Amino acid sequence: MPNEQWYLSRDEETFNDGPYDTREKAIASAPDEGFDPGESFWVGRAVPASSFLSAANVVQMLNDHAYDEGPDGNDGYDVGTEAQEELDVLLRAWADKHNIKPTWWGIEDVSHHAVPLERTPADEYEDSAR
Repeated sequence: MPNEQWYLSRDEETFNDGPYDTREKAIASAPDEGFDPGESFWVGRAVPASSFLSAANVVQMLNDHAYDEGPDGNDGYDVGTEAQEELDVLLRAWADKHNIKPTWWGIEDVSHHAVPLERTPADEYEDSAR
């Protein structure tokens, strides 16, 4: 994902309209993306998603398996700090070698906006009469 990328959303959950280089460009593009005058929308900055791949998660899965399948009262797996650190190094090297990473992104710095209402010629006349 290049530098900063900004996306728009109709529901604050799915950010598909974009990308734009700045928040301001994303906001200004809302009408071009099909948002109607007065319609609410959200703008957010895309960030790399965090990976679930870690030694802590592997150990947790092992322990979940032990609790589900082992006898009552078992203590699961005894994995020390050094072993977890070594596994983290191995997992990172494997993921880097095979380019294993999330194929989605997270969204941060979300802000809420509304498309400005369209001004009519009557609005212009009222403004000039003041």
